[in-house]
Amino acid sequence: TPDGSARLVLGYDPRASVLSATSPVTVEVSSQSDGAFQWTEYTVDLGPNVLAQASVRLVEAQPMGPKTAVVVSDGGEILTLDGEAALDGSFVVASSNAAGLVDIDKSGLVPAADNLNGVFTTIFTQEIGSSKTVIAIDFQPVGGKAKRLETISVGKGTVFSSSSFSLTDSARTNRLVVASVVSGSTVLYALQDFVDWTRFQSLPPVISAFTLAQTRASAGNMTNSLTDSHDRDRQPVDAGTVYSHYLLDLDVLLRSRAVPNWADTAYGQNPPADGTGRIPVVLLHGWQGNVHYRSAARLCDWEHSPVNNFSKLISYYLGTPALNQKYHLYLLRWPSYKHLTMSGELFGRLLADVRLRLPGTDLGRGLSDSTTGVVVITHSTGGLIARTAIETHKAFAGTTSDYDFLRKAIILAGPHHGTPEAVNTWPNNWSFLANKDVATQATSDLSWDSFDGNANIYFSTGVGVVGHRLRYDKDRAQSRWPVAVQNVRDFDQTYLNALGDLQTATYNPWLLWFTKRFATIKDRLAPRYILYSGWTRVTPDPGNFVNNSAAMAYTQTILAIAGYHNDSVLPVCSNLMATSAKDTSFYLPAPSWPDITQDWYPHSRLFSIPDVLSDRTVIVIGSGKDHPLGLDFRLIWDFDHGQTKDGALSKADQADVAGLIDEPMQTKKTVSDDFWMEVYRQGYVRGAMAYNTGQTPSDKELETMTNVLKSDPFFLILEKDLLDVAG
Repeated sequence: TPDGSARLVLGYDPRASVLSATSPVTVEVSSQSDGAFQWTEYTVDLGPNVLAQASVRLVEAQPMGPKTAVVVSDGGEILTLDGEAALDGSFVVASSNAAGLVDIDKSGLVPAADNLNGVFTTIFTQEIGSSKTVIAIDFQPVGGKAKRLETISVGKGTVFSSSSFSLTDSARTNRLVVASVVSGSTVLYALQDFVDWTRFQSLPPVISAFTLAQTRASAGNMTNSLTDSHDRDRQPVDAGTVYSHYLLDLDVLLRSRAVPNWADTAYGQNPPADGTGRIPVVLLHGWQGNVHYRSAARLCDWEHSPVNNFSKLISYYLGTPALNQKYHLYLLRWPSYKHLTMSGELFGRLLADVRLRLPGTDLGRGLSDSTTGVVVITHSTGGLIARTAIETHKAFAGTTSDYDFLRKAIILAGPHHGTPEAVNTWPNNWSFLANKDVATQATSDLSWDSFDGNANIYFSTGVGVVGHRLRYDKDRAQSRWPVAVQNVRDFDQTYLNALGDLQTATYNPWLLWFTKRFATIKDRLAPRYILYSGWTRVTPDPGNFVNNSAAMAYTQTILAIAGYHNDSVLPVCSNLMATSAKDTSFYLPAPSWPDITQDWYPHSRLFSIPDVLSDRTVIVIGSGKDHPLGLDFRLIWDFDHGQTKDGALSKADQADVAGLIDEPMQTKKTVSDDFWMEVYRQGYVRGAMAYNTGQTPSDKELETMTNVLKSDPFFLILEKDLLDVAG
């Protein structure tokens, strides 16, 4: 503006953009009003410039709307500009007072009583009385183009609803539904919800939930104060009706036949009745924080669904009567941009709700009968969600102890010490390596806790490339503590005070405090926990038996250069909850290429591939007698972070894997697994089957185990642990 009271900041990727040195970008400004709406329009003409991965930020001295203006109009198409889209030509950015007129917590998708149809309702806090402003209702795949349903005139009144639409129609499901307040071609404000087909079925699979109206970020709440997200500041803003956290009953979903690959399986056609005494198991997924997913609505898409996330494990469960007749599966969904301790608290409150409202269900019974109890199986960050629920928020407390109703927690690749890759300012972090969003409060909780005294982590872009070190205090100053970035200063200082030293050298005070506290309760919890970890090996290591993908190989190398053997995402010492750098059999410093030997773990069972690399150990069934905290553990050589959930089927198509559910152990159906060679697969299966059955299969028997789902070594180990837990 002429008086300099506003600035429009355009971000872009210079490597993929087309820029002209002779054609400047021009901006024209005008003020508008319609009824109660007031706004300022910024018309931007890029000329011949094309901006890739564009973002738009509007800074005004006296802003009428959100600090970040990200919704623009461009030829009638609504674009969400937070780094996803390319911009060219001209577009309009508006700053309006609409944010103060829309009741975001009461607005959103409202399902009918049948849970199969619904309307989108926009509610204003006062009479609008506009003459030319409308609400445009669009359906949009995440990252895709919008398709208009209708426009609604905003005249008299405060409540405006769309016409009814199907929540199960393929043209509507797995899509954002966006309600945009539009005047002419200018978007003043936008709200979004999501048509989640695992939620909207005639038999509602979700048995307990929190909406975003209940969990929206607030500046005064240090455990939920991320300012830069679709909770408030990024548009479209998530509506209050979005489910941010929920518990889903897999059996109910199967009865709806919503997942075609599972509907016609023997179990899918006839799940056991609820409340008949099966042990409840709750699956907790890991962190899913891609860039552009600071949104509870977007995280409802199928790609990020907990059902999809655990699809390989669920397929194994469906095809294994020994498990599915003893256990009843449930799944927790949580949004991976909010503080972990908050999600842990809400997990506990969801369980309390089930105990109160659904006491006759398997989960309700497990939460009130300590002889049954509840099993939780977690992957990655889900392990910290579960542990905060268990250890901090007492989600499984009974009359005799804080853990009465916890039967067992099986923690797959849990970040008990965090990881350097979650440090936002560390140059080799997940943002650089995998397009992950590491500037949220969830990732602040995943940063390295420096339990080993390493608060000055080394980084390099490759073997032999000179690198540098990044100190913890630099990360605090540039990312953790600024309000506009991670905004965890108050949170950090609370735990620095709890640690007793405001100058504690750690990237992550909360996790360091949480880690140290476990030592005071380990005697009560150690019998209830089992830790799992993979250990990625890459070429030229001769122990590279499994295809870990190029991306996993690269991240493995980066973490090894930093000094940690790892599963390509987390240091092994983090997964195994090591207590000291001096205990090398659990700390496992890189870059050496060690062989696992019995003297590392004298009370544990080790399984090797006979006649391969001097009988290289590939499976450790670890005894708590060997662990410094008394925890049982499982270590699988050359399995990466994803394979410690999906088994050696991480790259296999979900439908192909589902086709093996009802097949016998010896089948002619072929599905490619992740092993480089059949002899390697059989070597792993030999050890896993020996642990699972107590008998070592012969070479001839191994040749008949052609069903790569039912003979997967990871799933065989997990099955044995679950059967032991069931008793």
